[in-house]
Amino acid sequence: MASMQNMINFQYRLDGKSLGDLYRGPVVLYQPVMTIGIPQPDKLFSRSDLCRLSGVTDGVASFWIKQAMLRPSPGPSGKGYHKRFDRLQVTLAAILNELQHNGVNVAGLAKFAGLVQTGIGICEGSPLRHQSIRSALYLYDYLNKFRHGEIIDVGDYETRTYRGRPRLVKISKTAESEREIAEKFANDDYATIEEILEFARVVSPETQYPIRMYTDLITELDGFDGGVTSWMIWSENTNWHLTWSADGVQGFGDIPDDLRSATYIGVGAIVARVWKIDRVLRNKMRVLERVEYLKETRPEIAEMLERRIQEDD
Repeated sequence: MASMQNMINFQYRLDGKSLGDLYRGPVVLYQPVMTIGIPQPDKLFSRSDLCRLSGVTDGVASFWIKQAMLRPSPGPSGKGYHKRFDRLQVTLAAILNELQHNGVNVAGLAKFAGLVQTGIGICEGSPLRHQSIRSALYLYDYLNKFRHGEIIDVGDYETRTYRGRPRLVKISKTAESEREIAEKFANDDYATIEEILEFARVVSPETQYPIRMYTDLITELDGFDGGVTSWMIWSENTNWHLTWSADGVQGFGDIPDDLRSATYIGVGAIVARVWKIDRVLRNKMRVLERVEYLKETRPEIAEMLERRIQEDD
């Protein structure tokens, strides 16, 4: 496996779009990723670290902690002990700071923080990786439609002969059970269908957005996607609504035509600023990691990708 120094010194042009397929599937993580600013999941930060990285003052951080908008990691408490915070709490503090500077009041900040903390609480207590949790969210959409009487097509393509030539033909099949839907849509490299279906069954309209926010944050922190995550969030009849984009300010969907105002949050940009992440270098590293993984599982694809990398050099 290539060393970290070799990967950093390996220079080639890569825009992250023409080779988008490289970012799909299992990825092998290198341990010394702190070299480019990505914080390890188990690393904890002091309150002064949190303030320095997020840009908030100590007084503001203290207030947010008292209001449970920021939550320290479990550990010893009392005299002589100091609260420590993981990378999610530091990142949340930076996002809250951006929202505050853009005029969101304390009540709005508390509601937003509550959504994120709900997602963290649900997902951090699950044995599933964030990729599998996102697969469960994807499955939940179909299960929800199925439970409300919508027809879910779980058919597949088959090769049929037409005028002497083979042709792919879509064969429709209406789902009769949640298990059938899971077998069709719960494809994941890190968990079984049963595990994903079990998680999807406990997702609700109230928790789907918090869970999505958690998976987006982890995706940005760990660099599993070549995109740049952004959120658009708004309140309607005391309920919060969220839509997201993996392409910065573009690509938003599911925005009501009569929406008068919403708050834009550039999650990827905030994460990159807080942790000083070189997105270009990180994407190059992920491509190389993907190639190394494929050498063990799909050597012919790894060879093809290496050739394309050399051609881009």
